[in-house]
Parts: sequence; structure tokens; C-alpha cells
Amino acid sequence: MAVGKVLTSLIASRRFALFAAILAFSALYPGGMSPAHAQAPSPGGPGAPRGVVQGFYDVLIGAMKDGRKLGFQGRFDRIRPAFEKAFNATLMTRVVVGATGWSAATPQQQDQAVDAFTRYSVANYAANFNDFGGEKLEVQGERQTQAGTVVETQIVPTDDKPVAINFLLRPVDAGSGGGGWKISDVFLDRTISELATRRSDFARTIQDEGIAGLIKRLDEKTREIAAATKQ
Repeated sequence: MAVGKVLTSLIASRRFALFAAILAFSALYPGGMSPAHAQAPSPGGPGAPRGVVQGFYDVLIGAMKDGRKLGFQGRFDRIRPAFEKAFNATLMTRVVVGATGWSAATPQQQDQAVDAFTRYSVANYAANFNDFGGEKLEVQGERQTQAGTVVETQIVPTDDKPVAINFLLRPVDAGSGGGGWKISDVFLDRTISELATRRSDFARTIQDEGIAGLIKRLDEKTREIAAATKQ
């Protein structure tokens, strides 16, 4: 299936999560997404917000162009380092788990959860961005908000309408991720928060089985994605 149709399908299937995303929004972003005029624009370069997103998109395009030759595992192996470089997987996992569950987990469980979340996220990219048909992944601009820097992009398929995707980036200090900027959330169709959706998807598992149950469920879903991907 072409990337555009995959994303359109994802948007349609996740409309049900929009209400949950709105409810979770204040918890995820206490400062809101309104413009923060006092915040200076980030400097340019590969480590700046736009550069981080562009670098990840460049790897995705390369994986798509070599998609059939690489197969699922090859795309997974190529995308994972780029994901780990661009995304703040620790912060994202902590938000999905929730403050109570995260503080109750051991350091080993926290590391396992981050690894499981990373593999699950990369598997989704490897499955959905599996072939190249002339699509464009365009970084359009960035704006400052109280929650962080939003990089606005769109994916332009050849067989469907463009899909708008926003990336929220926050600075990371050198002691907790290497410094620079990292992606902390993705907004599909500019409105549907990936983190809010993940929290909704796995809330029952975390409530009933804790972080150990989440790790198990993420691993199961990663295996399901790999098994269902035909190329």
C-alpha cells in the first residue's frame, strides 16, 4: 500500500482517539501549544529542530527507495539508529507509562520499556514506509510554542492528498541524551498526538499489569507488525 493511503487510513482509524488526545493534552503539555513570542527561534544546522526532522526524513526516504531490496528487517535496522538519534524515546516512554507507573518501575524495567517502545515505533515506520513511488517528505517550517518547537511537515504522495504531520521538539541537555533537540511527540494530521494515542492504547494494560505487562504487549505487537508486513 502506498504511504499516502497508509497514512490516510491511520488518520481515519485514529479519529476515535482524538477525544482522548484532547483530554490528555493538558497533562502532556501544561504550557499548551500556543505561540510563545518571547522564545527565540532555534539556530539552524543539523542539530536544530528542522535539521533533526529533515535528517530523520532523509533516512526514511532512503529506506523507502531501497525498501524492496531491504525487506522489513533491513528497513528496521536502517531506521532504528535514525529514530534513536532523532526521538527522545525515554521521555516518550515515560509519558506513555505515566508518572506513577514509571516511578514504581526498577531502572532495568525502565530500560526494557524504552527498548520495547523504540522497537515498536521503528517497526511501525518500517512497515508503513516500505516502498518508494515518488513521494515527497517536506519540512515546511517551524514555530515556537510554550510546549516546545513545532516543526511543520507534510508527506506528499503521488496517489493521494498530502498528509500534514507536526513534530514537537524539546531541548535535551548533554547529561540525558547527548544535547541538542529531540522529538517528543508527533501529531498526525496536525491534531492527533501519538503520545496521547499510545497512552489510550495501552492504558488498560498498564493499569492491570504494570510496566512489565506493557513491555510484553509492546513486544507482541512488534512481532505482529513484522509478521503482517509482506515486503
